[in-house]
Amino acid sequence: MRAQVLRFTTVAMITAAASSTMLPAAVAQSAADGCPNGYSLIAVADLGPNYQVPGRVDDPTSGILSFGRAGNGDGFVCAVQLGNRTTPWGGPIYNFWDNTLRA
Repeated sequence: MRAQVLRFTTVAMITAAASSTMLPAAVAQSAADGCPNGYSLIAVADLGPNYQVPGRVDDPTSGILSFGRAGNGDGFVCAVQLGNRTTPWGGPIYNFWDNTLRA
């Protein structure tokens, strides 16, 4: 299971970077929003139709776990840019988790 999460995180980072160069402004920054410190709560719909990874992270039937739980299907995910890392074409790389972290 851990290998699946690591593989997905790698794929998520690459797919996310290929789809967008910027994330919308953060809605909230506390554990009360289900995100760990430093992550921004964002709406999956705000990322556009080509941004597939956040939707899969949020989907409760995808088999992807965030903090040991399946996505909650509420249309929101947590995102953080991974430093100044970029793809070969210059886009930033992000990490996504579902907003299921308990306060």
